[in-house]
Amino acid sequence: MKFIDLLTALLMKFIDLLFAPLSGTLRRMQDSVGLAPPTAAMLATEDLNACPLLRRLPVLKDKIAYRALGDRFPTPVHETSVSSESGAELHFFVKREDLSSTLYGGNKVRTLQFQLAIIEARLEAGEPDVLPLTVIGTWGSNQCVATAVHAAHAIPSLLPTLNVALLEPEVADIDNTLNVLSVLSVGRTLPLLSPLHSLAAIMRAAFWGRGTVLTMGGNSPSGCLGQVSAMLELAEQIESGDAADPDRIYVAMGSSCTVSGLIIGCALSRRLGLRAFESPRFRVCGVIIHHHIAAIQRRLDFHRRWTSFPCSIGQTIRATCAELARLGGPDVTAEALELLATQVIINDDAQLCGKYGGHSTLSRSASQRYDAGGRTYSVEKRSGQRVEETPLWLCGHFVAKPFAALLADLEGCSRTANGEPPLRCLLWQTKSAVQPRGRTDEWARLHSMPRKLREWAAEGPAESRLRPGKVDPFGGGPEDYRQMMTEVPLD
Repeated sequence: MKFIDLLTALLMKFIDLLFAPLSGTLRRMQDSVGLAPPTAAMLATEDLNACPLLRRLPVLKDKIAYRALGDRFPTPVHETSVSSESGAELHFFVKREDLSSTLYGGNKVRTLQFQLAIIEARLEAGEPDVLPLTVIGTWGSNQCVATAVHAAHAIPSLLPTLNVALLEPEVADIDNTLNVLSVLSVGRTLPLLSPLHSLAAIMRAAFWGRGTVLTMGGNSPSGCLGQVSAMLELAEQIESGDAADPDRIYVAMGSSCTVSGLIIGCALSRRLGLRAFESPRFRVCGVIIHHHIAAIQRRLDFHRRWTSFPCSIGQTIRATCAELARLGGPDVTAEALELLATQVIINDDAQLCGKYGGHSTLSRSASQRYDAGGRTYSVEKRSGQRVEETPLWLCGHFVAKPFAALLADLEGCSRTANGEPPLRCLLWQTKSAVQPRGRTDEWARLHSMPRKLREWAAEGPAESRLRPGKVDPFGGGPEDYRQMMTEVPLD
């Protein structure tokens, strides 16, 4: 072993020991949901073949609980055009996870398909101390909205309340504020804004088994399996000719649940012989959206080297693949880790990442270019006619950052053309196209929240010209923002 390799190994061992308490806590949180077989009602009412993972691995059908949750699967792959800085048109594809549900779409629907079903199955089996359920996120968390909405829709009688642990304020942005309002519009939610209250609920669930906790971004083996299924779905669309085989897939990286699932899904699709992801230029491009994680990645290659630390890509891959194999599926750990080493680009650029929760200068500029004249459309197979589709919601918190990276790579490719065709790029659209508003008066609940949150809400600008509005608890009213929200039948 080279001296530098030995030094690195010793450093990583020291870091593992230093952060052992945090690592152990996160691992207990990851394990909180666990796994459970489906209920008789699930087997009788759910179309399990509609889930790509269960369809391709039927041995799993009676091993893991599943609920579809969404109502538009497979999510389509659309085309998008945006003008480059030089005025030329740039073309790319979009996996429309944002359209997966008319209640609330985005990538977290897949994460919850197994997680909420497992919680339902554990409750139906009479398992003690499954409740209360606590979901963890920050003030603008998509995970918190998705859990509140889909738990209220899928298991309302079993889940009387949902703890929503909002751990830290984020950059003031109306998209983040709207997510808080969506959570407040679901009456069964109990926001935990005090760090002590949040920590108490999390510790009770993680260490004493009194309740269940959903980790940041839903990062757990069951949540990650939902993203594996999404990647299998894309592989099937590619094989059937409904989607082009991409050279690069761009995805936001927060908890690493989604990107880890895409990597495992790619490895699994190859193991199953699906004709997809065959380009010699194929890469999964994960763009880190938290400035602290980006800094750690730049210095220590956190996601590849910290393979035992929860929420690193390496650890998430290992944990998820181990559970998949334990359930009777193939063990693709080696293939997935090889993909991580050779076909995954982790973008930790500080200028692109900016500050967690809001736009960087680069992501704001990219999203403004789309808002000014970008077009998203489907193409009729027979006629070749373009049909305008729902515009992309490019939030500064998440998806605008991989979008900016995608545009930069397309422009760089066109400037340095050396006879190769342009990159065929695909954006994994994780932000829901629907901003839900349940039956509870979110405006009234906002006024019962601490002043710090209300001041933060008032500071948040509307970054997109496609979605003008404001939230001003001190001088405005709900009519200033409700045009951006969609009424959904949830109490």
